[in-house]
Amino acid sequence: GHPVAMKMFDGSKNDKTSVKELIEDVIVEGCLYLMDRGFYSPELKKTLAGGKATYIMPISANMNAYQEALKRGRGRLKTFVYKRREGMHTVKSVVEYQVSSDESGTRTIYFRNLHEAECEKANYLECIEKKVPGYTEAKLEAAEKTFGVIVLETTHNGTPQEIYEYYKERWSIETFYDYLKH
Repeated sequence: GHPVAMKMFDGSKNDKTSVKELIEDVIVEGCLYLMDRGFYSPELKKTLAGGKATYIMPISANMNAYQEALKRGRGRLKTFVYKRREGMHTVKSVVEYQVSSDESGTRTIYFRNLHEAECEKANYLECIEKKVPGYTEAKLEAAEKTFGVIVLETTHNGTPQEIYEYYKERWSIETFYDYLKH
């Protein structure tokens, strides 16, 4: 539950190369790596597996696994309530999810935060109203399928709710890096 290592990299370097350097320097057996979508690579996943480490990583919207997750199988999605602090208030959101697994034990989990989806739809509709280029009623239906959606790949054995919460916690790391940079 605590960071083990961190390293800041030159912004001009490729994310996959940078994270490979860090992991080779600081591979920790049994460690959970929370990564950004820029780190996605088969080579990196193999390195983590060799170090008996687990990971949680978002899948980019242009990847087949993401598109497959959007199609979702038939049947009702499972749900949980995600709680986060916003100032002095706790914001509760219903999150839908569906899990698919492959033979290697890797899971792909489709998550849709209904609160975030509604906020994104409201923003999109506001852009249509303001006649922002690229935002149209015709494109709304296709765009709406991705509102509030995160597709995560993981080898961690936590519940889908735990996986989602771990991933969301990474934002505190991002804001800390921003503090260090500025």
